[in-house]
Amino acid sequence: MFGRLLILGILFHLVYVKSIFDIYFVTPLAHGMGQYAAGEPPANRLFLIVGDGLRPDKLFQPHPESIVGKGQKYAAPFLRSVVLNNGTFGISHTRVPTESRPGHVALIAGFYEDVSAVTKGWKTNPVNFDSVFNQSRHTFSFGSEDILPMFSEGASDPARVDTFMYGPELEDFSGSGIVTDEWVFDRVDQLFEESYTNRKLWDLLHQDKIVFFLHLLGIDTIGHNKHPDSIDYMQNIQYIDQGIKELVEKVNRYYENDDASAWVFTADHGMSDYGSHGDGAPENTRTPIVAWGAGLNEPAYEKGVGHDEFSVPWDLSSVKRVDIRQADVAALMSYLVGVNFPVNSVGQIPLDFLNCTTKRKAEISLLNALAIGEQYNRKAFLKAKNSFHFRPYTPLKDYAASKQHIISLVETHIQQGNFKEGIIASIEFSECALQGLRYLQRYDWFLLRSIVLLGYLSWITYVISFVFSNNTDPEMKQKNSVTVSKRVAFNLPLLILSSFFYYQSSPSFYYAYAAFPTVFLQLIYADFPNVKMGYRKLIEDEKISNGFSVYNIVSIALYIFGLLQFVVYSYFHREGFSVFLIIFAAWPWFLHTDFALLHKHLVSTWSLLNLSLCSFTLLPATKKESLPLIFLGGLAMITLGCLYILYRKRQLYQVNSTVKSSHLASQIIILILSFLVTLKLTVSLQKNVPISPWLRMFAFFLLISSYIVPLLKIPGCNHYYLDRLAVLFLTLAPTMCMFSISFESLFYLAFFLTLGLWTQLEAKLQEHVKLSMDSSGKRLKYKLGLSVSHFRVSLFFYIFLNIAFFGTGNIASLSSFALDSVKRLVPVFNPVTQGALLLYIIIIPFVALSASFGIMNKRLGGIQQITFFLAIGMADFVTINFFYLVKDEGSWQDIGISISHFCISNLLILFIIILERAGAILSAKVSYHCYTKIKAN
Repeated sequence: MFGRLLILGILFHLVYVKSIFDIYFVTPLAHGMGQYAAGEPPANRLFLIVGDGLRPDKLFQPHPESIVGKGQKYAAPFLRSVVLNNGTFGISHTRVPTESRPGHVALIAGFYEDVSAVTKGWKTNPVNFDSVFNQSRHTFSFGSEDILPMFSEGASDPARVDTFMYGPELEDFSGSGIVTDEWVFDRVDQLFEESYTNRKLWDLLHQDKIVFFLHLLGIDTIGHNKHPDSIDYMQNIQYIDQGIKELVEKVNRYYENDDASAWVFTADHGMSDYGSHGDGAPENTRTPIVAWGAGLNEPAYEKGVGHDEFSVPWDLSSVKRVDIRQADVAALMSYLVGVNFPVNSVGQIPLDFLNCTTKRKAEISLLNALAIGEQYNRKAFLKAKNSFHFRPYTPLKDYAASKQHIISLVETHIQQGNFKEGIIASIEFSECALQGLRYLQRYDWFLLRSIVLLGYLSWITYVISFVFSNNTDPEMKQKNSVTVSKRVAFNLPLLILSSFFYYQSSPSFYYAYAAFPTVFLQLIYADFPNVKMGYRKLIEDEKISNGFSVYNIVSIALYIFGLLQFVVYSYFHREGFSVFLIIFAAWPWFLHTDFALLHKHLVSTWSLLNLSLCSFTLLPATKKESLPLIFLGGLAMITLGCLYILYRKRQLYQVNSTVKSSHLASQIIILILSFLVTLKLTVSLQKNVPISPWLRMFAFFLLISSYIVPLLKIPGCNHYYLDRLAVLFLTLAPTMCMFSISFESLFYLAFFLTLGLWTQLEAKLQEHVKLSMDSSGKRLKYKLGLSVSHFRVSLFFYIFLNIAFFGTGNIASLSSFALDSVKRLVPVFNPVTQGALLLYIIIIPFVALSASFGIMNKRLGGIQQITFFLAIGMADFVTINFFYLVKDEGSWQDIGISISHFCISNLLILFIIILERAGAILSAKVSYHCYTKIKAN
């Protein structure tokens, strides 16, 4: 029965994690729509230059001479001169996830990818999509192999898009980001030089509808390495600014100043002060946009218009700031070179950027609106084709009539000279079409969310039923027989839903969502007699041992319910977990006062450790590299290891363990060497001193040795439990030391000590309770039965599990975990290797939790299965909250975090299963008792 529940649980959560993407984030792509172009183009060619990871404040604001150089005030004097004299500028607002792929898709294809597409690969397309490049006559793209291929491989004619890419060896975090940008500018120069001897290339470069795409990765690389407030980041901006200035001059000479070139400079995403991005924090979603050249407006000298406290310090308030959405850039570029709007583009042309008559703007707005409306029309047609009694979006109930009406209305306004009214009407139609698209995306929400809710509730009920069923005397167990008629009754709703899904050509996962509740409810019904007996036995046992009544049990359940609701709050506000730790610190003193007074030193230490641990969730989630904290953390771990060796030598009792002090000393030596190497690497990177490859090799050697030495040096597996924990602590300590950038090592130390003491506290408390019961003459018929303490231990385990997630950062926010640590050993950009190392660092606290939990389980007499499943039930109760808290609109930061919260909570079962198995392995052949007395006091 245990195996069946485990397999069903894993399958259930793996399937249901996809539910939010089927419900909230249906792919925005559709095919088969008609296309629209904005008419006669003002430019023959377009240069799109993307400064990857560039923040607008760092680009425009004044800087001290110590950063930008003597006699300089700004990092980008050329682009500032464009803003003040030649073009239009503003802020382009991105959406989560603020990563390179979705950012470039929004810029070039004009739509926001559903978040699930990020998991399908950065370099390949999960589905084919249209783009400005695909619509151009020819596109020349230069830059990173992480970005360029997805626009060339997805083009209807691959030969239409040329890609010029450098190798991954140039993406070195320990070097200068200028190297990659220099390669791009040089390769563009080579292209133009080559055309003088290549007639075919010359002719192509002199045609219309030509696009040049320059992907400048250097700023992102140096931002991850040195952070946006560094001199290196400013120097990279200065290099790009000078490079763009020289490129504009070369292009003007090449085309003999024909005034047919349009320029758009922007970024795919911003960057936090800590050198990271990914979430919806303002510093990640705000990017600069500067556009000038053919078809683009000169500055509007309207002092203060569009500016706020963010841009006032830039000294650009004399010109109007025009903000846009990132997807609007694709529509703007389509107009500039006269190509069709990408078929899935939801961008609206920013009219303030255009240098044309108001009449022309009204015409462009209408065509833009019709292109967006065509997407609604196509999606509504596809939805109606496979739906029972399709209900269209009311304002667009008859799309053909609505389309004709808007065309007639705008044309009438244009004929009458009411151009602004025509623009407003077109924008309103665009917004209506976008709302219609949202309506279609939410069309099946109520049904699907109801099914998913029923699935979670039936799973939680099944888990609780399993726990109560196992509280029944095996000799008294019985089952309800599931007859054919009852089985038909259980499966009839599934049959009806399956027929409905089949008619609508629904995805295969829809059937799975509906099938799980049916399976769980049948299993609950079959085992219900045992569930009822197990529940009654819990009430009887608690009444005998603690004098609890049904009212007390219900009160405890409501108390746990309230705490789990507070867990939901704590996911959004990390400091909430500090409240839990304060409760843990006070728990023995209030609920087991006699025990606490009897074991004052033990309980006092427990309280102090929890209070120290709670400080970490009060610290900022995002961190900058701090050499003093790295030094303090490493020194503290070394000190603890040495103190344990002294403790072993001074202990009064001999223990049954194959671990010797010399073995622990060898681990401490590795930790000391790792500590020194970490300090050397950190200081060298901070001072831009080249690092010897031999030093990095030695660092890798130490990391590997920290895991191999315990296996080779420590014979056998028969360890005293404190020795086992000490060996494990010293095994993982070099890794934490080498990859710590702030207080991570200190958190690891406090977390490990707290968990180790938890095992001792629970064991002593159990002994105390047994002695109390023996002295009072109370006996339980079934000693391993379920008790209220199991619920408490499960809650503790679940909270510690979450603290392992949130102790050193916000696991729901990518920006909380910078690459500063992994770049010490892997300086060249490699997302797979660096991501794997970062993930391993995050997992280390869970190893400590699994070992402590496994040891505690054995000391308490094998309660692991009960606490394991109760913790799963608690996690899924929290998951239901996050399922309904998923956002698909509003704050972009909220959208990304809501997705992360649901996925983390839903997949906790996998962590719990891994922890349970790892705990069993790490606690194998561990002894808990002292033996021969060595000496007396």
